[in-house]
Amino acid sequence: MKRSTLTDFTIEATDVFKLSLKRFKLFLTRQHGVEYTQAFIEELQKQIDYQLSAHPFSAPISERIFSIGVTNYRQLTVSKYCLVLFKINENERVVRLDLVMDSRQSIRKLLEEVNLLF
Repeated sequence: MKRSTLTDFTIEATDVFKLSLKRFKLFLTRQHGVEYTQAFIEELQKQIDYQLSAHPFSAPISERIFSIGVTNYRQLTVSKYCLVLFKINENERVVRLDLVMDSRQSIRKLLEEVNLLF
């Protein structure tokens, strides 16, 4: 999930993102099976690469995380239930992926679990 050209942003996944992705994969596998999960993760990677490398500012500020006092995250909605939270460093042309989650999860609980607030 890392790609760069002169006009595109580079996509970087944080350790917290990787941990939340691992947890998300386990959740999907339990709910839908391995084949579904693999296909979904491939689509997730395509959406991240396509939408965030070229147009990261098209994603809105995340209201879910804003509601708990964190104001600088944007949210990419990949499907009805999948959200990716990220920050943009415009000067360095980097999109930093910080969290992937099921939209039905408690954002506060998930953040506490992965220590993003601390």
